[in-house]
Amino acid sequence: MNFFKKLAAFLLCAIISLSFYTTVSADDTPTISVTSVNALPGDSVKISISISGNPGIMAMAFCITYDSDALKYKSYAKGYLSNYNIYNHEDKGHISFVNVENKDINKNGNIITIIFDVKSNAKPGDYKVTLENSNREKYGTKLHNSFSNSNQEFIVPKVVSGGITIQKTCENSGHEYGEWNIVKEANCTETGLKKRFCIRCNNAQEVDIPITHDFEQEWTIDKEATPQEDGIMSRHCTKCDEVTDKITFSYEEITGDSSDTDVSSDISVGESSSEGIDTQDKKPIINNTVGEKVPLDQAEKLDDYQNIIKPDTNSSSVADDNAYIDDTSSDTNPVNSNGINTNNSSSDKNENKNSYFATTSGIIIIVICFLLSIGIVALGVLLIIRNKKS
Repeated sequence: MNFFKKLAAFLLCAIISLSFYTTVSADDTPTISVTSVNALPGDSVKISISISGNPGIMAMAFCITYDSDALKYKSYAKGYLSNYNIYNHEDKGHISFVNVENKDINKNGNIITIIFDVKSNAKPGDYKVTLENSNREKYGTKLHNSFSNSNQEFIVPKVVSGGITIQKTCENSGHEYGEWNIVKEANCTETGLKKRFCIRCNNAQEVDIPITHDFEQEWTIDKEATPQEDGIMSRHCTKCDEVTDKITFSYEEITGDSSDTDVSSDISVGESSSEGIDTQDKKPIINNTVGEKVPLDQAEKLDDYQNIIKPDTNSSSVADDNAYIDDTSSDTNPVNSNGINTNNSSSDKNENKNSYFATTSGIIIIVICFLLSIGIVALGVLLIIRNKKS
């Protein structure tokens, strides 16, 4: 019974004591500031906790919060206070600070400095370091989140958070390179070289520059066309013997000397079939002479330009290894760039192109029709057998 009486008396005294515990006015509100620093993984950094506008405080108790995934508490350095305890709760990510003096102290300045090690695997970014919320309405009179004076007046300071900004490194973010610098220009026979460096660690990265050619805009006649053999033209490099965009053309194609050709479309400017000109003697659409230049507006009239060059104009930047054929060749069956015998007449070419059964799509359609026919016949047979059984 005596125990319960003593307990009740203790609780009553505690309630009476709390009733005298008040909060100071806003004019006496101090500011607690936490510093901010930049760091790299593996660094040790100092974060200072300081006070300004101190109205006179006898007891301080607060928590310094930090990200324990990126930071590791190492040690601390004392400030102007001498009588306090500190304890690191790494699992909770905060450090407890408790100070009790025998009188109010209104000194401003550094309270404590916390030393952190930045973990080597810490990712770049901003990591906040601050004081746990010291709001009395939230924490009540718990000592570990309070500031008070000798009159038991509760003080709620303004908190300015700080933190640690972990900067990018090549280890946590990869290399970050600057602009490319040309070490060696490419030419027609040798590759070039360009180089750039990481802005953080000066790591170098090198890339070869492909061989480049300066091809003429015009085509050059490499081999004249005759009624028996096709001609060849190509674009020549201005710096070496490399050629590209090879075009094979027939004699009939440039002269219109064929019964299957609409000669009216090939008549030179100023001529007309209505004037009674013999189409056999008309001027060819290009100058069929070795070494002569053929402008684009003439080359684009040829079939090879429309079928080979025009569909992929970007291919002109890449040299064709087989683009040039020596006109002194004694081969009686000349072959063009696509491996097709060019000794056939233009009418034979058109006949092959228009042959329905020689195309892949035509063969596929024939196979499909054949399978459908078999299916229809089989279905008819099954229906007849079923009718007989019924």
